[in-house]
Amino acid sequence: PPATAQYPPPAQPAGPLTMDPGMMSAHHKELMDCHKALFDMMKKQEDHHTKVLQSHSLIMDAHKKLMAQQVGLGKNAKKAAKSHPKLGIVRLDYNYPPAKGDTDCPA
Repeated sequence: PPATAQYPPPAQPAGPLTMDPGMMSAHHKELMDCHKALFDMMKKQEDHHTKVLQSHSLIMDAHKKLMAQQVGLGKNAKKAAKSHPKLGIVRLDYNYPPAKGDTDCPA
């Protein structure tokens, strides 16, 4: 027996696709409106991202200045480091029984 189609074949257009010019304009206008809204949203995101990057740069500059004041990372840091005496090997003598967790503890 021949196979029977479960679904009817798709309708074939009788000729060139014709559409009401008013309907085509409405669809086109809707697409263009959506495109404009999406483009405007992307522009706002780009502007916001630029502001965030500028703020981040200002914060990093302020942090760098603050750290330079507290730690001494400025132009004179090398001079200040050279003026301080340096120690070589430091020997620590102690005389107490090792507690649990000390490096000398046998446990």
